[in-house]
Amino acid sequence: MAAILMNYKIPGYYIFFICLAVISCFYNPGMIICVLLFIWAGSNYKITICLRSGNKAVVYSSRKKIATTFVEDIKERAKI
Repeated sequence: MAAILMNYKIPGYYIFFICLAVISCFYNPGMIICVLLFIWAGSNYKITICLRSGNKAVVYSSRKKIATTFVEDIKERAKI
């Protein structure tokens, strides 16, 4: 059966920079802005389309509205 999954994801290198910014907050509290900026800039929505043949297609989107519209459109066209 075909399926479409949507997950919230932050890439590993952004997690590294977020950790560095959190450690920096102990020395400079103003770095909290960098933490929020890295979270905002690094967040993506991962859309995985699983086909009946076992193949998978992965699409990334930076906005939830666009990702949700894409998933709804694919479900409508694929009649899932």
